Amino acid sequence: MIGTQGIEVLENQQKLSSSALKKEFEEEVYPVENIGLDLPLGALETTKDPVRIYPREMGRVPLLTREEEVNIAKRIERGQQRVLKALSRSAPHGGIVSHLRRELSRAYARRAAYFSYGSETGPRSTGRRFSAG
Repeated sequence: MIGTQGIEVLENQQKLSSSALKKEFEEEVYPVENIGLDLPLGALETTKDPVRIYPREMGRVPLLTREEEVNIAKRIERGQQRVLKALSRSAPHGGIVSHLRRELSRAYARRAAYFSYGSETGPRSTGRRFSAG
């Protein structure tokens, strides 16, 4: 099907090295024809439309490799751990951290108690309410 649409199909061709391939394409020079484009002056200049600028600029930035992404993620995690450790060791904030830890433990306990009842015997049907404190 591809061959019938004017696309040349190459099978069992030897692979060219990149330098040989580059040389082959440099040798093929095609004459430029006048295709009748009458563009106004400045039509090919860069646009100021941010929607068009963004993809063009992002295409110029090299992407991270897998190893670089992993290294950055590890650095972020180490930094977060250092911040938490520093906060938990400082006197004024140590109380806040321990208070939050206690409140989270209580919230998990209340949630576990709520879901440990069956749906028929849950807090709504028994009239029990759990307080926030």
